[in-house]
Amino acid sequence: MKRLSVKPAKKKARVTRAKKILVVQDDRTTRLLLKSLLEGSGYTVICASTFVEAVAAIGAERPDLVTVDLNIDGKVGEQGQEGLSVFDWAQSFRSGRMIPLIVMSGDDQKFIMKRTQGIDMVFLLPKPIVPKELLAAVNAAI
Repeated sequence: MKRLSVKPAKKKARVTRAKKILVVQDDRTTRLLLKSLLEGSGYTVICASTFVEAVAAIGAERPDLVTVDLNIDGKVGEQGQEGLSVFDWAQSFRSGRMIPLIVMSGDDQKFIMKRTQGIDMVFLLPKPIVPKELLAAVNAAI
């Protein structure tokens, strides 16, 4: 008589997806630097340079975090929108899900605090962006 041996089932490897970050920045050089920095840290990065692109990306990509330049411009034929408009739209779209926000600006800090008063953002980072500070803010937010 043969004995049947039962082997334990192999555990399936748990697949975790990289957190997705939307970078909203109208300056191409800064946008590419942020993309490179964040991808180098293991994040999936989607980029937008205008309000319209950002809104489309939020709807299609469902990012885990949005970093936004406080002062973004529109492209030819588009009305320029400030970065806070992206945040307003993201929060109305969220479908019960909070999308953390990191605002970046080279404006005077007092002015920024006044403009962002009452907004539930995660971090406010002054420009020029310090890579360690950005990564610390991103890691804390998501």
